[in-house]
Amino acid sequence: MMPSERSQKESLSCYSTELFRRHYPKSQCWIFSRGNPLGYLTTIDYTR
Repeated sequence: MMPSERSQKESLSCYSTELFRRHYPKSQCWIFSRGNPLGYLTTIDYTR
């Protein structure tokens, strides 16, 4: 993976948050990390 691609994905770590908030009670966000370059889906509770 190119460094530029990694930086781009890290900058998009939560790009899907708003989209998922429209469809699910709990937002889901793609988290990218060096140990997990493909990213993994995590559920974040926004019911404050």
